Amino acid sequence: MFEGAVIAVLREHNADYGLQRIYASIGGMISSPLSGVLIDYASRGKGYTDFRYDLTPASATLLSMHAFGMPLGRKAPSGSKS
Repeated sequence: MFEGAVIAVLREHNADYGLQRIYASIGGMISSPLSGVLIDYASRGKGYTDFRYDLTPASATLLSMHAFGMPLGRKAPSGSKS
């Protein structure tokens, strides 16, 4: 559902889909390991896993909110016909 909204906005602004996917991939590569490290730190010395510092839902929310302010910009056509 989120991808459909992204594609609709990108078409409306004639922006680059690949650029937006790179930002999403980088965000996932950063937030997932960071969440794991924070969960391990919070669980240290306890007999259970403490998910109090799980950033995955929080980072997804913050990143999607940030995406609304992201400049889409216009790029010149590549010249290739597809």
